[in-house]
Amino acid sequence: MERLGIKIDPDKNSVRQKEILEVQATDSEVSLLVIPTDEEHEIASQTLDVIRNL
Repeated sequence: MERLGIKIDPDKNSVRQKEILEVQATDSEVSLLVIPTDEEHEIASQTLDVIRNL
């Protein structure tokens, strides 16, 4: 990915939080964001919507 100017800071990338976090290295040519999701909740919510609309 470095050929594309993408460099990840491993220390920043190891942080877990509920907010959006920038994880690019200081010399990265692009910004990199970690966007937390709750995929299991989203799947359950959409399944419930489908069941309710049957």
